Amino acid sequence: MANQQAAVTVTGFVAGDPTLGGTESFRVLTFRMGSTRSRLNPTTRQWEDYGTAWVGVKAFRALAVNAASSVRRGDRIIVVGSLITEQWTNEQGEPRSRTVLEATNIGHDSNSQHHPLFFSYTVKKGKMWMKPGSSRFPRLPGIFFQVF
Repeated sequence: MANQQAAVTVTGFVAGDPTLGGTESFRVLTFRMGSTRSRLNPTTRQWEDYGTAWVGVKAFRALAVNAASSVRRGDRIIVVGSLITEQWTNEQGEPRSRTVLEATNIGHDSNSQHHPLFFSYTVKKGKMWMKPGSSRFPRLPGIFFQVF
């Protein structure tokens, strides 16, 4: 009999700076993410936020390295993985536990207007100049595209 857990998908934002650790042959990325539900109030026609769920996320090996180079605090992300419970005993001998999302996939949420790869652009004389909207691209003064 196979022992499998259902995949969980969480959308939200990176709440803290991701930390890349582990060894050279087994990299581990950890960070916290927040996921805030919202709904449209039919009376006021305004969006209302509910409480934020805070989740610890862990990624391993190539996913850890790739996500560490592209995910930053504040980014809107989608994480797919399995929920696990980590258990340990603290220095006072008390049992502790926490639920962590072990990621199998991490990606930027393209539904968000705060996507880190969105660009601002201007069109001059049939040519489009795009400037990255994030300080993540300090060496790129602009990207040139010919508009046809």
